[in-house]
Amino acid sequence: MLFLWTATRKELDRSSLSFYLDTDYDSLVKAFGLPDRTPSDDMKVTCEWRLKVILTDSANNKKTVYFSIYNWKDSTPPHRNTNWHVGSHGKDNNELATFLSKVGTVWR
Repeated sequence: MLFLWTATRKELDRSSLSFYLDTDYDSLVKAFGLPDRTPSDDMKVTCEWRLKVILTDSANNKKTVYFSIYNWKDSTPPHRNTNWHVGSHGKDNNELATFLSKVGTVWR
């Protein structure tokens, strides 16, 4: 069973770019619902999902992973974007990448 919630800004504090996703907006909406955030005041981010999920690592330990999917300084409208940034705290990137591949996204 998968548990997925909206993460707070505080939970994502000090996260940074971990890798990229090659997928389209509609696939992200299908997997995660509508974005949590639309354009930032400085327009560096025009669309963002802030998420937390409970994942199981290779030793079968459960842990909460915080991540965001966003476009950064990209003039492509979100509905046409296919190159997304994934921000996280970095320590759980293998599990996070595996999770994202299972929900129909391709990471690099």
